[in-house]
Order: sequence, then C-alpha cells, then structure tokens
Amino acid sequence: MELLEYWKIIRKRLWLILLLMAVSTASATYYSLQQVPMYRTTTTLFLNPAYPSPLLPYYVALSAKSLANTYAEFMRTRSFAQLVAQEMGDGTTLEEVLGAISTRYVEDTQFLKISITHANPEKAQKLADTATQVFIAENISRQQAQQEQIRTQDNVKALQRQQLQELQQSLQDELEHYAQRIEVLQAQIAELESKPSSQEADQRILALRQELISNQSLRVGVLTSLAQTQASLAASEGGSSVDTAVVVDAAPLPTEPLPQQTLQHILLALAASLGLGVGLAFLLEYLDYTVKTPEELDAVYGMTTLGVIGVIEGEGKGREGGTREEIVTLTAPRSPAAEAFRALRTNIQFANPGQAVRSLLVTSAGPFEGKTLTAANLAVSLAQDGSRVILADTDLRKPRLHRVFDIPKEPGFTDLIVDQKDAFEDYLRPTSVQNLRVLPCGKVPPNPAELLGSSRAAEVMEQLKEHADVVVYDSPPAATVTDAVVMACRVDGVLQVVWAGGTRRDLVRQGQAVLEKVGARILGAVLNRVNLSDLGYYSYYYYYGYYYRDHHEHESRERSLLRRLLPWRRRRRGKRRKSERDSETAAADNSAN
Repeated sequence: MELLEYWKIIRKRLWLILLLMAVSTASATYYSLQQVPMYRTTTTLFLNPAYPSPLLPYYVALSAKSLANTYAEFMRTRSFAQLVAQEMGDGTTLEEVLGAISTRYVEDTQFLKISITHANPEKAQKLADTATQVFIAENISRQQAQQEQIRTQDNVKALQRQQLQELQQSLQDELEHYAQRIEVLQAQIAELESKPSSQEADQRILALRQELISNQSLRVGVLTSLAQTQASLAASEGGSSVDTAVVVDAAPLPTEPLPQQTLQHILLALAASLGLGVGLAFLLEYLDYTVKTPEELDAVYGMTTLGVIGVIEGEGKGREGGTREEIVTLTAPRSPAAEAFRALRTNIQFANPGQAVRSLLVTSAGPFEGKTLTAANLAVSLAQDGSRVILADTDLRKPRLHRVFDIPKEPGFTDLIVDQKDAFEDYLRPTSVQNLRVLPCGKVPPNPAELLGSSRAAEVMEQLKEHADVVVYDSPPAATVTDAVVMACRVDGVLQVVWAGGTRRDLVRQGQAVLEKVGARILGAVLNRVNLSDLGYYSYYYYYGYYYRDHHEHESRERSLLRRLLPWRRRRRGKRRKSERDSETAAADNSAN
C-alpha cells in the first residue's frame, strides 16, 4: 500500500480521529482540574554506616548505597507504616502512610531523603517528622537487639554506661521540650493568622516565626546529639559500632502545592488518542467490505469500469420524502457529474464497435444505488448527442421516472402491454430535451415478474426499437427480484450501477452472476456516488469538468473582490471620469459660443 493510499484512509476517517482527540483532551483537562492539590515536604538524613575496624574507614563509602537501599525498602514495609500510623495518633491509616511516603538516595553521597506527599500541608510535615523519629528509633532498637546476643559486659565500664544513659535521658527530655514549644508556637501563629490583619499582629507573627525556626534548629541539634549518644551507648554495650542516621534538614511546612501537570496530561491524551484514532481508522477500513474506488470495482467485477459518477451537489428531498435524483446533464451541463455521464455515453457507444447498442437495461444489485439517476442522465446525454431516445420505466415495484420528469404515471408501459395497442405515440411523453421521450410505468401490477416475462412484453420491447435509436430501461435490482433478469436477455446490453461505499463486494458479484446466468450481455459497471479523493486515475473526468466551468463567472468574482479590497482604485477612477466629463462640458460650451 502506497503512502497516498494511507493518507486517503486517514483523511476519510479524519472526523473520527479529531473526535477522539477532542474527547481525550477534554477528559484529560477535566481529570487534571478535579485532582486535589497535593503538598510535599522532605527530610534529609545523613547515614553513618558501621565499620568493623578504625583501620578501614573506606568501608563507609562502600556500604552507604547498600545501607540506603535497605533503609528505603524498610520504610516501604507495612510494619513500618503501622508503627508510624500508631505514633501519629490522629486516625492516620496504614494505607495512607504507604501512599504518602517515598525515599530517594542521592548517588555517591551518604544522604537519604524521606518525602511525604499529602493533601494537608500540616499533616505532611507532621507525618515526615514522625516517620523520621520512628525510623531512627527502630533502627537503633533493632541493631541493639541484634548485638544483645554478642555484647560483652566486661569491656564496658558501669560508670560510662550510666553517664551515657543519663545524657540520653537528658537529651530526650530536651527533645520533648522543644517539640512541645514548637507545637505551641505553631498554634499561636495559626490563631493570629485567623484574625484580621494588623501591623501589631504581623509583627507578632514575624517574631513567633523566628522563634519557631530557632526552636526547630535547636531540635535538629538535639536529635543529632541523641543519635550520636545512642550510637556511643550501643557501642559501649555491644563492643562494636552500629549503623546510624542523623537528621540534617528537618521537614519544612510546605506552602505551595505540587504542579497539576495539566499540560503533560493533555499531551499524553492527545498522543494516545491520535494513535488510537489512526489504528481505528485502518481497522474500520479493513473491516469495510464495500466497493469504494474504481480500481476495486475493476478487480471485483473482472471488467473495466465504464463510468465513474461522483456525489452530485444539490441532491435534496423530494416531495414524497425520498431522495430526489437531479438531472445534472440539464441543470448543470458543465458540472463534473454531467461530464462523467457524457464519458459514460462514449464508453457505451464503443463497448462493442461491431454492433450498435439499440436497447440498454440499467439495473443494480441492490436498492438505492442510483440506477434511476444513472438511467435518466444517460438518456438525456444520448439525446443531446443527436440520438432518438426512449426512456422506459420498467421498475414496476417502485417507479420513479415520472417524478424525475414531472409527468403523469399513467398510462404507461403496463397499460401498453395489457391493452395490446400499437399506438405507441399515445403512451410516450415528450420532455424538454429534444429527441427524448419517456415511457412511464403505468399502473403497478400485482405480478410484475410475470407481466415482464410475457410474450406481449417482449413484443413491446422489440417494437420500441422501431420508434427510437436507443431505448433505455430503468429496472428493479437484479439480485433482489427477478424482473431485471427476465428483461436482461432481451436487450443489447446491461449496465450495472454500484454504490461506492454502500454496496458489498459479494452483492456486486451476486448481481453479476445472476445476469450472466441468463446469458445477458453485460457491458460493464458504473460506480456511483464516488468521493473525488477516491477516484484515482479516473479523476481526469472531474478535473476536466472543473476546468470547463464558465471562467467569466470566476473573473466577475475576482473583479468584485478587487473592488472591495482596493477602494482607492474606485476613488481614482471616479475622479478621472469626473475630470473627463468636465472637459467634455467645457468643450461643448466653447463650440456653442
């Protein structure tokens, strides 16, 4: 398949692709706008990996990454999340902690970052502080429990342990003091911010914030000292060092929400919908089993397509609600469709050079494929070429030619058969087209197939040839009823009309097989209602039609446009004409004097 064919498929389903892109863009925008603003705060820890001997300090750099990965996995466990939720004491659930916490190790360093993402900024800060405290406490407690089995009490002095324990208790008391003070300061700041703003209140808030920052810094220092004291105490009790983590930067209170990433969501939705739309367009094209192009009809029918008729502009609704076929060969003789019918007329005339086509049956495989439209325009085109033409309506089930030419339906073809009269001139209706007469259907019989298959109908069809050079018959669908099949063997040629994009390939083959079975002489097929983009190498008919349009109308539109766009030309032309009239008037006065 060539690139042009790919482009035709995409252009044909372009409305579907654009619709999917519009829906996905609207959905992505709505989804982004409905998202709750999230806040994120981060605590930075400094890792102190244990090493077995003071002679191997490089062991710290080697084990920092593995230690950070171990800590990160530990903080993603449900047991750790359960401890944090219990420590929070405000109804925080285990799933809420697991969904909020995330860790990141800074490569080639000893820093580990603990981030908390939550819709409430205050709770995000509290959750980060709690998670850090629980992690440090659990880390020391777990390692102390591991070393409890191997520690030796002989290598540690009782006085040193007692001093370290007292120092640890003092630091814990100091840590609780700062925590309480920070909580009080935050409450005071929140209370002042809720009141109306004033200069005195703003100064008080500023002072409280400075005191809050100072207490938070002191608290960080106490946490660091406490971690070092706990490590020394564990070393004095266990006889070897332990892995510790020290808080470098405590989690600040987030003030700005995270970006909503609306643009990223929209671009992702556009890319996904574009891919889905293109894939769906090709899938629908693959599943479409109809004949759409002249090339496809050539392959399906096994014969060269005699005519290609595009979508006729101006088709509307008839007086009785059905589609009104327009005789474009009369109403728009220079249109592309009219030129296509003239090309069809020429192809029929040269379909069999050794034998002239005196009678022609126009049929189709199924209903609503445009056979009446084709028969009427072809008959007009033949008459305009100088041939005497009779257009007979033998569709005795749904006759329509009398509506197209606005003539009475009765008497007509059936009356001519039943009455068995030879006065054909009484039944043929003249039209506004020279050399063209129409034989309407007449009364609709209850048994159309039997009536058309009678010997009298065959006799009438033979006698009609004596009154015209060409007789064109409009018949019912060949694959639906047997009327067309009965008449097909009595005419010089059969023309099958196919609706582009509406007739299935198997139905086209079925209509052809039915006609071939009775020995009908099939001249070829006509592809009707074709989009201009699908014409392929047949498009020169239509380009010629566009070229053949009246160029004077085009020039008139150009002059009108120039007059609107260039008003200064009108003013200059008006002044020139006024001066010429003044000169003529002056010359006339001089001659009179």
